[in-house]
Amino acid sequence: MHFLRAVLATFFSTGFLFTSADAFLSLGVWNRNPRPYNLSLVPRSGISPRSSHHKQCRLVLGSNNSQGAPQGPSQGPSPSQPTHAPQPQPTQTGPSNGVIHVASPGACAGIGATINVTTTTGPNGAIDWLNCGVDSDGWNPAYVTVDDIVTKDLATVLAQDNSAFAPCAPYLDLFNKYSKQYGIPTILIASFAMQESTCNPSTIGGAGEQGMMQITPDKCTGAPKGNCLDPDFNIRTGVHYFADTLKSNGGNVLLAVGQYNGWYQGLTYASATAAQNTSCCHCQNNLDYVHQFFNGWCQGVNAFDAHMGKYFNVNVCGS
Repeated sequence: MHFLRAVLATFFSTGFLFTSADAFLSLGVWNRNPRPYNLSLVPRSGISPRSSHHKQCRLVLGSNNSQGAPQGPSQGPSPSQPTHAPQPQPTQTGPSNGVIHVASPGACAGIGATINVTTTTGPNGAIDWLNCGVDSDGWNPAYVTVDDIVTKDLATVLAQDNSAFAPCAPYLDLFNKYSKQYGIPTILIASFAMQESTCNPSTIGGAGEQGMMQITPDKCTGAPKGNCLDPDFNIRTGVHYFADTLKSNGGNVLLAVGQYNGWYQGLTYASATAAQNTSCCHCQNNLDYVHQFFNGWCQGVNAFDAHMGKYFNVNVCGS
């Protein structure tokens, strides 16, 4: 090294490139222990195909596997669906002062969160922000993680008089069990159960959707004695599917919850309501779903009784 330094010093004395050998050596070019570079990969958000979905007509779960374990969707987006660039994943800060606080650049920058729940706003943002792009060039929500959203504790909500989650009380142990197994907060699991079936394990949808979590018949392989309504099996299957969906969407909980209702990135008002005047009116996407989920059920509020939303596009279908 001393010899090299002497040679370089002679070279640099001619005035080329660097002022000293030390300056050149400081770059680490000849350093036997150069500083390592830390490269990381950010997962690309998944985009699911559109599936018809409402309380009476859903096609949300992916193809079955040979062992009967629940799996997420296996198909890519159909050619007719618009595609969007993956959402950037900025540093998130979590809730602040009782409302969501995340980076929200672009056309839907105004989150519009309110501490109190109203028909169109709440702690997790206004419906126009949650549905960003639906009324124009397609749904393209902000990047939001589970840790960013404002939620209530399910056990605390259940302990309240006239709790919105009273029908779910008998299944709290199962919610806790699969919350721990899949890393999904219990309030989110119960919110799906309330939104999908009002926590009624006997619910069967118009397209054969099964049980509390309204899983599709293709996911019933492996159900105990063929009973897909079994609460343990039904909840486990629904939670497993959602956990896989959340992962495939890079942790974006807005995309994952919307996808449970058949939404997809690029969904427009026209495509969501296309089935409204057909024989399968309930095959529409409920355009109030994401708002009802995050600002209703996740806050311990009965989203149906509170008439939360602004589209109410599935109400024209009747019961």
